[in-house]
Amino acid sequence: MLFELTKPGVLENVIIKAQHNCMSDQRVYSGKFIPIVHEYVLLVRKDAPLAVPLLMTYRVQSDIRDMPGPTWRDIVAGVLETCRGSASLEEIYRQVEPHKRAQSQQWWKEKVRQTLQINPETFEHMGRGVWRLI
Repeated sequence: MLFELTKPGVLENVIIKAQHNCMSDQRVYSGKFIPIVHEYVLLVRKDAPLAVPLLMTYRVQSDIRDMPGPTWRDIVAGVLETCRGSASLEEIYRQVEPHKRAQSQQWWKEKVRQTLQINPETFEHMGRGVWRLI
């Protein structure tokens, strides 16, 4: 079991060290208590550095709709949230049109319809041309 521990490197050696001159050596314990009389020391070789990638952020004053990160699903869901959960397709088009992503794509209306149809866990078709956020 000791060798299956998660270690930050490659196990080189295991040293079992007896404990001497402990404060608990003078105590008498009742019951089934077993005092610890030795300890394990694991010698681990570090082959690679323990580097963790960090993302440094800074504050930016910007419209979230214009950031490059949102997906079409995020954009359409954001529009439906501002419309209190449901809207007609024409209203969705009107609010999606100012986005940079829509302006950079010729067939953005088709992409909006595709997004609504392929995400049934997020959007529900309420009737002809009306969609709602689940």
